[in-house]
This record gives sequence, C-alpha cells and structure tokens, in this order.
Amino acid sequence: MDRETLVERAQKLVPFLRERAPRCDELGRLPDETREALRDSGIARILQPQAYGGAESHLSGMVEILNTVGSGCGSTAWCLAQYIGHNFMVAQWPHEAQEEIWGRDPKSLVAGILIPHLGEVTAQDGGYRIRGQWPFVSGVRNCDWLILSGLVDRPGAEPEERYFLVRQGDFEILDTWDSLGLRGSGSHDVRVDGLYVPAHRTLPIAHLKGGESPGRARHRGVLYRSPSYMTFGILISSASVGMAEGIVRDYLEHARTRVALMSGQAHLDQPTQHIRLSKATMCVDAAKAVLHRNCDEIMQ
Repeated sequence: MDRETLVERAQKLVPFLRERAPRCDELGRLPDETREALRDSGIARILQPQAYGGAESHLSGMVEILNTVGSGCGSTAWCLAQYIGHNFMVAQWPHEAQEEIWGRDPKSLVAGILIPHLGEVTAQDGGYRIRGQWPFVSGVRNCDWLILSGLVDRPGAEPEERYFLVRQGDFEILDTWDSLGLRGSGSHDVRVDGLYVPAHRTLPIAHLKGGESPGRARHRGVLYRSPSYMTFGILISSASVGMAEGIVRDYLEHARTRVALMSGQAHLDQPTQHIRLSKATMCVDAAKAVLHRNCDEIMQ
C-alpha cells in the first residue's frame, strides 16, 4: 500500500460519497456502506505504520486524500480526518496496544477526544479506572476504538494527563449532535463511569509531546517524529479545504446550465461569474499550497 494508490482510491470514491451524502445527513452518521468503503479502501491508513499494513506516507498524502474526500462529502471527510489522526497517534502507544488493535484488525478506525480535564482517573490494579463525559466526538458511531483523555489523581503531586484507548461498546454514546452542517459527522458526547483500562492501553500525554513515547522507539521513520498536535490542525484544515473545493465544483456545474432571468444570458458568459469563480478557485489553490508547504516543513 502506497500514497499514490490510496490517493487514487480516494478519487474513485468521490462519486460514491456524493451520492450518499444526503443519506449521511439523514442518518446523522456515516452510512454503513461508507464506513466499509473507508475501511476497505485503506485511505484511513495513510499515516499508519508499514509494519501494520499502512502507507506510512509523507504528511502531504493525508492532505491529498482529505481534499479529495471533502469534495465528495463533508461529513465523511471530517470523520476521516479523525480516523487518520488518531490512527497516527496509536503508533505512539506500547507495542501490546498496537498488537491488540492492528494485530487483530489492521483496518480499525480510531476516533478520539483529547480534552483531559473532563476525565477523572485513579490508578488501580496495574491499570486505571476512568470516568467522565466528553463532547464533540466526531465519527464515534462508526469507530472501532476510541481515545479518551483524563487527569490521573496523584496524591501530593499535580495530576497527570493521560490518554486511554477504549473499545467500541465500552462507552455510552449520548445523542447530543443535531447540527445544520456536518450532521453526518455524528459528533455526539460519550460517557464512561468507572471503566477499567489496562496500563498498556494508556499513554502519558507528556511522553507524546516530549518525543518519549514507546511507539517512537519502534517506528523510527521521520513521520513518527513529527508533532502530533500540529498534524491535527492540518487534518481538519485539509478536510475543510476539500469541502470548499466541492462547493466551487458544484457552483460551476450549476452555472453551466443556469440562464439569467431578465437578460437570458448564460451565467458562464457573465464576467462577474468568471471573477467569482476565479477568486474562489484561487483561494482553494492557495490554501492547498499552504497545507503542503506546512507538511514539508514538519517532515524536514
């Protein structure tokens, strides 16, 4: 699996995603067939380690894929950005956790919410007991695993920020998302109440920020030395730019057949339409260029 193959697969999915976008909006989540298309195509694995069948691509690969998918269905691109980003994070976990997820199912989709102050955690029996409620968990109904975050109580010391990998089915999804835009992202709240998480499925946030994670010692490529938090900004922006590109495309398709009511002139024959389309296209192209440049700088 390589970058070029995955980008090509993403391009072939666009008509499929455009056709199902209304259904996605109606359901308030990704349709089952869309979820399976993401898994089977492998595009969510663009930043997954090669050791587990991923592409381990340059960061620009994810920009291309999310731009492409965003032009077909905004909600799907938004969820895909979460899956790509959190898959990328899983590569930093201990080997045992990676085996538990990717060793059993290399196509796993991982969502997450990275707000540690909303989770209360206590150490217990070689693991951790976690409780809390987290908002805006995009793609949660379609994921296989979820990354939660919390503060571990440490008597006599500051609480420790830590991430936790949780299976689908071990948390409650609260129906809190019914937005006008990106309704299909299904960004609901999730809640756990006293869930036990073994130590190998946890990661101190300080280790991720400081480059001391267990996974980094195993996956030595430059990709896994890049800062995770910067990557998430690029992920979300890439999906958004793809949506903008889809809007420009749809506007152009509409303008090809539209005729002005008073003059009878075709819209595409009007200079004002040329100006608007040119400005919109320029903005999209400029945003893409910035994203790719940022990826190049991070990967240096």
